[in-house]
Amino acid sequence: MTESEAKRILLLCRPDTQDAAEPAFAEALALAEANPSLRTWFEAQSRVHRELRACFRAIRPPEGLR
Repeated sequence: MTESEAKRILLLCRPDTQDAAEPAFAEALALAEANPSLRTWFEAQSRVHRELRACFRAIRPPEGLR
């Protein structure tokens, strides 16, 4: 697996979920552990995912909305 292939896969990986158990994600994550630049990129991506998730969870629908 190349670094660009790993990035494509890791873009879909949601931090703090069961995604890491999937074989494709596991292989890409293993490559990220061995490759410092890929690891740094993935850590930054994961921070963005977590921040976005927190923002979406903070949205409350208006009262009375069905």
